[in-house]
Amino acid sequence: MRAIPFAVIGLVLIAGCSTTKSVKVDNPVLGPAPPRMAGTNLAPGGTAYVNDTLNPTIPGLAPGDIVPTALGGLAESGNSGLVTDEVVAQVNGTPIFASEVLEPYELKLSQVRDKAPPADFRRLRNEITQRDLDGHIERRLLVLALRATLKKKEQMDRITSHLDEAFDEEIEKMQKKMNVHSEHELDKKLKEQKTSLATLRNSFIKQQMARQFLGTKAGKELRIGRVDLIDYYQAHRDEYATPLRARWQQIRVSYAKHGGKEPAFDVLDQVTNELRNGGDFGNVARRFSDGPNASKGGVWDWTRAGSLADQDIERALFGLPLGTISQVFVGPSSFQLVKVIEREQAGYTPFDELQDEIRSKIETDARRQSTNNVIDELRAKATVVTIFDNDTVTKNDPPQEKAGALPFR
Repeated sequence: MRAIPFAVIGLVLIAGCSTTKSVKVDNPVLGPAPPRMAGTNLAPGGTAYVNDTLNPTIPGLAPGDIVPTALGGLAESGNSGLVTDEVVAQVNGTPIFASEVLEPYELKLSQVRDKAPPADFRRLRNEITQRDLDGHIERRLLVLALRATLKKKEQMDRITSHLDEAFDEEIEKMQKKMNVHSEHELDKKLKEQKTSLATLRNSFIKQQMARQFLGTKAGKELRIGRVDLIDYYQAHRDEYATPLRARWQQIRVSYAKHGGKEPAFDVLDQVTNELRNGGDFGNVARRFSDGPNASKGGVWDWTRAGSLADQDIERALFGLPLGTISQVFVGPSSFQLVKVIEREQAGYTPFDELQDEIRSKIETDARRQSTNNVIDELRAKATVVTIFDNDTVTKNDPPQEKAGALPFR
């Protein structure tokens, strides 16, 4: 079994759908599933206030957002802590704890807790739990399925031992990255970030076990021939369309910069005289232009047809012969001249330039579909119960025991 780089292991799967459906992603086991930790519970659903200290890269948790949350939630227990041992789901009778879902966010949540109103903070934790729970359910299904394929305890012990060794290699990389010289120092720094080596090791092992099961079930070799590549190219040809576009140079003489239109005309006169006498357009632009790209010889990179507001410039860029300098355009705030350096006609990126990209896309799509098929099959045979099933709680009520829902302590 090959170890996966820890940078990948550290990603958090953000599930954008309810906890009763499979998340269709490239690889549903990329996100870690941390072990249990102590703390408090989440509150009922409602709307979740999001503080500006929360990581804005998490979908749905941008600074200042008011995040709507579905019904359901966790009870509040105590007035401190962030993560609890409360069961939020059961997969074939095995529990998933609130700590497994919330631990990756504990540092950010601790920053939010002191500023957000308590009720809103509890609702935020509830929203995160409901949003991310499905990814943890899928990983649990995969790990349980792998365990079921192993006939002897020794087989599982060997897998765990191998993964422990793989994680030890990652520890060395983390020590270098965090500029520490021992596991003790590393663990201390990780705990400052509200995590630990034990947490990361546990996450790594679960994730790799899920990957291994997917590899055996969804990793069939895919044979992709040239005909398949051509068929894909033809079916998605619009995606490879290239627009009419041009690279060009500009000399702009601003009225305001020179104290009015008449003084600016005197500068323009110098520009046109130099160009008539064979002066290089780029050199003249560097000396006289007030345009934003003057220091680059007035060069503008590829510009698509139809993207310019100035219709005179637009017509010149896509009508003038290459290398020809335009007439002087008199605008409300400046004089301008342009020169077309290069132009590409509308068309399609050639198939030969896209073969490798298309092959990779077909392989990725096939892996995704195969992965989803495996997970769908496991779900169809599994018993999965969550605290969000069957409207277990109402909007402002604490969780309570109902038919079909998890029993709460």
